[in-house]
Amino acid sequence: GTDGFVAIWYDQSGNAANATNTTATRQPKIVSSGSTILENGKAAVDFDGSNDYLVSAFSSSISTITTSIVFNAPSGGFFFDDNNVVNINSLYTISTNTIRLINDNKSIIHSIAPDVWGDQHLTSFVSDATNSKIGIDGSFTTGNVGTNPMSGITLGGAAGGLIPLNGTMQEAIIYGSNKSSDLSGIETNINSHYSIY
Repeated sequence: GTDGFVAIWYDQSGNAANATNTTATRQPKIVSSGSTILENGKAAVDFDGSNDYLVSAFSSSISTITTSIVFNAPSGGFFFDDNNVVNINSLYTISTNTIRLINDNKSIIHSIAPDVWGDQHLTSFVSDATNSKIGIDGSFTTGNVGTNPMSGITLGGAAGGLIPLNGTMQEAIIYGSNKSSDLSGIETNINSHYSIY
Protein backbone atom coordinates (compact mmCIF):
# COMPACT_ATOMS: atom_id res chain seq x y z
CA GLY A 1 0.00 0.00 0.00
CA THR A 2 2.99 2.35 -0.19
CA ASP A 3 4.93 4.08 -2.96
CA GLY A 4 7.99 2.67 -4.74
CA PHE A 5 10.74 4.65 -6.43
CA VAL A 6 13.45 3.94 -9.00
CA ALA A 7 16.97 4.25 -7.60
CA ILE A 8 18.57 2.38 -10.54
CA TRP A 9 17.32 2.03 -14.12
CA TYR A 10 19.45 -0.88 -15.26
CA ASP A 11 21.36 -0.82 -18.54
CA GLN A 12 20.43 -3.92 -20.54
CA SER A 13 23.39 -3.73 -22.96
CA GLY A 14 25.92 -5.41 -20.69
CA ASN A 15 27.96 -2.18 -20.44
CA ALA A 16 26.76 -1.44 -16.86
CA ALA A 17 25.85 2.17 -17.78
CA ASN A 18 23.00 2.14 -15.24
CA ALA A 19 21.06 5.37 -14.69
CA THR A 20 20.90 6.12 -10.97
CA ASN A 21 19.94 8.64 -8.32
CA THR A 22 20.96 7.91 -4.71
CA THR A 23 18.89 10.79 -3.29
CA ALA A 24 15.52 9.27 -2.35
CA THR A 25 13.57 12.52 -2.74
CA ARG A 26 14.80 12.86 -6.34
CA GLN A 27 13.93 9.37 -7.56
CA PRO A 28 11.04 8.90 -10.00
CA LYS A 29 8.08 6.79 -8.86
CA ILE A 30 7.09 3.41 -10.28
CA VAL A 31 4.58 2.25 -7.63
CA SER A 32 1.81 4.49 -6.27
CA SER A 33 -0.13 3.38 -3.17
CA GLY A 34 0.85 -0.24 -3.79
CA SER A 35 -0.02 -0.34 -7.51
CA THR A 36 2.43 -0.25 -10.42
CA ILE A 37 2.08 2.94 -12.46
CA LEU A 38 0.87 2.04 -15.95
CA GLU A 39 0.64 3.64 -19.37
CA ASN A 40 -1.44 1.69 -21.87
CA GLY A 41 -1.24 -1.39 -19.62
CA LYS A 42 2.57 -1.42 -19.28
CA ALA A 43 4.77 -0.29 -16.37
CA ALA A 44 5.85 3.35 -16.47
CA VAL A 45 8.33 5.45 -14.50
CA ASP A 46 6.70 8.70 -13.31
CA PHE A 47 8.87 11.85 -13.13
CA ASP A 48 7.18 14.47 -10.91
CA GLY A 49 8.23 17.67 -12.73
CA SER A 50 9.87 18.95 -9.55
CA ASN A 51 13.25 17.29 -9.02
CA ASP A 52 13.24 13.67 -10.27
CA TYR A 53 15.98 12.48 -12.61
CA LEU A 54 18.43 9.61 -13.21
CA VAL A 55 22.05 9.88 -14.40
CA SER A 56 24.37 7.47 -16.18
CA ALA A 57 28.06 7.84 -16.98
CA PHE A 58 29.56 6.08 -20.01
CA SER A 59 32.89 4.26 -19.94
CA SER A 60 33.92 6.37 -22.95
CA SER A 61 32.30 9.39 -24.59
CA ILE A 62 30.19 9.19 -27.77
CA SER A 63 29.59 11.88 -30.40
CA THR A 64 27.01 10.27 -32.67
CA ILE A 65 23.88 8.97 -30.98
CA THR A 66 20.57 7.31 -31.83
CA THR A 67 17.86 7.28 -29.16
CA SER A 68 14.26 6.06 -28.86
CA ILE A 69 12.06 6.94 -25.86
CA VAL A 70 8.50 5.93 -24.99
CA PHE A 71 6.82 8.75 -23.04
CA ASN A 72 3.67 10.57 -22.00
CA ALA A 73 4.37 14.14 -20.91
CA PRO A 74 3.12 17.71 -21.30
CA SER A 75 5.28 20.64 -22.37
CA GLY A 76 8.28 22.18 -20.71
CA GLY A 77 10.39 19.25 -19.52
CA PHE A 78 13.58 17.48 -20.57
CA PHE A 79 13.44 13.78 -21.46
CA PHE A 80 17.12 13.41 -22.16
CA ASP A 81 20.40 15.33 -21.92
CA ASP A 82 24.12 14.90 -21.30
CA ASN A 83 25.11 13.95 -17.75
CA ASN A 84 27.27 17.06 -17.20
CA VAL A 85 26.55 19.79 -19.76
CA VAL A 86 23.10 21.20 -20.62
CA ASN A 87 22.00 21.01 -24.29
CA ILE A 88 24.32 18.25 -25.50
CA ASN A 89 21.90 16.09 -27.50
CA SER A 90 19.06 17.30 -25.31
CA LEU A 91 15.49 16.30 -26.06
CA TYR A 92 12.64 18.31 -24.58
CA THR A 93 9.14 19.62 -25.15
CA ILE A 94 8.73 23.31 -25.94
CA SER A 95 4.95 23.48 -26.33
CA THR A 96 1.95 21.22 -25.96
CA ASN A 97 2.74 19.45 -29.23
CA THR A 98 6.36 20.24 -30.14
CA ILE A 99 9.59 18.46 -29.29
CA ARG A 100 13.13 19.76 -29.85
CA LEU A 101 16.54 18.15 -30.26
CA ILE A 102 19.38 20.58 -29.60
CA ASN A 103 23.16 20.16 -29.69
CA ASP A 104 26.00 22.59 -30.25
CA ASN A 105 23.49 25.52 -30.40
CA LYS A 106 21.77 23.91 -33.40
CA SER A 107 18.32 22.38 -33.17
CA ILE A 108 15.59 20.48 -34.98
CA ILE A 109 11.92 20.89 -34.05
CA HIS A 110 9.14 18.38 -34.75
CA SER A 111 5.42 18.83 -34.07
CA ILE A 112 2.31 16.67 -33.95
CA ALA A 113 -1.39 17.54 -33.66
CA PRO A 114 -2.04 19.19 -30.28
CA ASP A 115 -5.14 17.08 -29.60
CA VAL A 116 -3.09 13.85 -29.46
CA TRP A 117 -0.19 15.17 -27.37
CA GLY A 118 -1.44 14.03 -23.94
CA ASP A 119 -1.11 10.35 -24.85
CA GLN A 120 1.67 7.78 -24.96
CA HIS A 121 4.17 8.46 -27.78
CA LEU A 122 7.42 7.15 -29.24
CA THR A 123 10.09 9.70 -30.05
CA SER A 124 13.35 8.87 -31.76
CA PHE A 125 16.29 10.95 -32.86
CA VAL A 126 19.62 10.61 -34.61
CA SER A 127 22.23 13.22 -33.69
CA ASP A 128 24.92 13.12 -36.35
CA ALA A 129 25.58 16.64 -37.68
CA THR A 130 24.00 17.02 -41.15
CA ASN A 131 22.54 13.49 -40.93
CA SER A 132 20.38 14.31 -37.90
CA LYS A 133 16.63 13.80 -37.53
CA ILE A 134 13.91 13.74 -34.89
CA GLY A 135 10.47 12.17 -34.98
CA ILE A 136 7.33 11.24 -33.11
CA ASP A 137 5.33 8.07 -33.81
CA GLY A 138 7.18 7.27 -37.04
CA SER A 139 7.04 10.77 -38.61
CA PHE A 140 10.41 12.56 -38.89
CA THR A 141 11.95 15.98 -39.53
CA THR A 142 15.57 16.17 -40.69
CA GLY A 143 18.17 18.82 -39.99
CA ASN A 144 21.64 19.61 -38.71
CA VAL A 145 22.78 19.44 -35.09
CA GLY A 146 26.35 19.35 -33.88
CA THR A 147 28.43 16.40 -32.75
CA ASN A 148 29.58 17.38 -29.26
CA PRO A 149 30.69 14.30 -27.31
CA MET A 150 28.51 12.98 -24.49
CA SER A 151 30.11 11.45 -21.39
CA GLY A 152 26.80 10.07 -20.14
CA ILE A 153 23.07 10.81 -19.97
CA THR A 154 20.44 12.35 -17.75
CA LEU A 155 16.94 10.86 -17.99
CA GLY A 156 13.97 12.98 -16.90
CA GLY A 157 15.82 16.28 -16.76
CA ALA A 158 18.58 18.40 -18.18
CA ALA A 159 22.13 17.91 -16.95
CA GLY A 160 22.27 18.33 -13.17
CA GLY A 161 18.52 17.72 -12.89
CA LEU A 162 17.52 21.12 -14.27
CA ILE A 163 14.12 21.59 -15.99
CA PRO A 164 12.74 18.22 -14.84
CA LEU A 165 10.19 16.17 -16.76
CA ASN A 166 6.57 16.06 -15.60
CA GLY A 167 5.31 12.81 -17.07
CA THR A 168 6.13 9.16 -17.61
CA MET A 169 8.82 7.28 -19.45
CA GLN A 170 8.69 3.56 -20.22
CA GLU A 171 11.69 2.79 -22.36
CA ALA A 172 14.90 4.54 -23.37
CA ILE A 173 17.17 2.94 -25.97
CA ILE A 174 20.50 4.63 -26.67
CA TYR A 175 23.08 3.70 -29.32
CA GLY A 176 26.48 5.36 -29.68
CA SER A 177 26.20 5.40 -33.48
CA ASN A 178 23.94 6.40 -36.37
CA LYS A 179 21.22 3.74 -36.62
CA SER A 180 19.15 5.46 -39.34
CA SER A 181 19.12 2.33 -41.49
CA ASP A 182 17.79 0.27 -38.56
CA LEU A 183 15.48 2.88 -37.03
CA SER A 184 12.31 1.78 -38.78
CA GLY A 185 12.78 -1.76 -37.47
CA ILE A 186 13.64 -0.50 -33.98
CA GLU A 187 10.50 1.62 -33.87
CA THR A 188 8.34 -1.20 -35.26
CA ASN A 189 9.63 -3.48 -32.49
CA ILE A 190 8.91 -0.89 -29.79
CA ASN A 191 5.46 -0.08 -31.19
CA SER A 192 4.58 -3.77 -31.39
CA HIS A 193 5.26 -4.09 -27.65
CA TYR A 194 3.59 -0.85 -26.48
CA SER A 195 0.82 -0.47 -29.14
CA ILE A 196 1.37 3.29 -29.39
CA TYR A 197 0.23 4.10 -32.95
